[in-house]
Amino acid sequence: MLGKVREGFYWVNCTTDVKEWCKKCVVCAASNGLQRHKKASMRQYNVDSPFERIAIDVAAYRSSVHKTTGQPLASIVMGRELHLPCDLKSGSTPGNDVVGEDYVSTLCQRMDDIHERVRSNTQGASDRMKETYDINANDGRYQPGNQVWLYNPQRRRGSPKLQSSWDGPYELIRQINDVVYRIQKLPRGKPRVIHFNRLAPFAGSNEEQAEAKVRPVSPPASELSFEEFMLLHSNGQKARYGGTQEPSDLFKTSPDFCLAHWRSYADKTQKLDEEKERSVFYVVTKQLSHHKPTYQNV
Repeated sequence: MLGKVREGFYWVNCTTDVKEWCKKCVVCAASNGLQRHKKASMRQYNVDSPFERIAIDVAAYRSSVHKTTGQPLASIVMGRELHLPCDLKSGSTPGNDVVGEDYVSTLCQRMDDIHERVRSNTQGASDRMKETYDINANDGRYQPGNQVWLYNPQRRRGSPKLQSSWDGPYELIRQINDVVYRIQKLPRGKPRVIHFNRLAPFAGSNEEQAEAKVRPVSPPASELSFEEFMLLHSNGQKARYGGTQEPSDLFKTSPDFCLAHWRSYADKTQKLDEEKERSVFYVVTKQLSHHKPTYQNV
């Protein structure tokens, strides 16, 4: 848009004015959002709804060693490795037959040991993840009463390019913690609890322009007479009558004369006489009594 404007117009602070107008355009902001939107620092955030559908192969996930916990998921939940169909066909390995109370105590001890290692590995992985994530986090905070955009993409029929991913404006009612806010859509919407990463500052609207305050034009001041001028600037002293004459401009030519410029040129030998003046101003008289103009050296 900036390139289109510059093709036909230009004024001071053209780039700044165009960017500010685009920020306050409701249609543009709702479709594009912010170009650089930083996220908040990592904090504990409780998801209000669990996963509704799981369509993955859980066998490999339960039997493989997890990167964060350092233990297979089956060992954490059941205290043993998974038994695959091939294990049932070939039977158990020698020396693993445990029955009675020994099996229960061994299972409890094994699970306690696994859970302790999982807690230690999980805490270390969480600290490393938070430290890496918070490097590019945004330290800015919203205050109650600020207007914000809400990132709420909704897929509809048609091209997603023409659909708006941002909804608003919303008014921030209260800050619950560092990253969670309670907002309400203007003018009377239902309050919602939203994470900081889904919010963006609302710059305003071009449609809500304030009424221009027109300053009344004062009538032109009338010319003062000589008596009024002297009475105004003489501190009440009696004005003195007399004639004044404006000083003549030394560099202004009389209307009966005009200036002519003469310049010498090189001769056939392409040489100029250094002793002579190369350019001289002349006064050309315009008196009606002379049929030909007279040249007088200035």
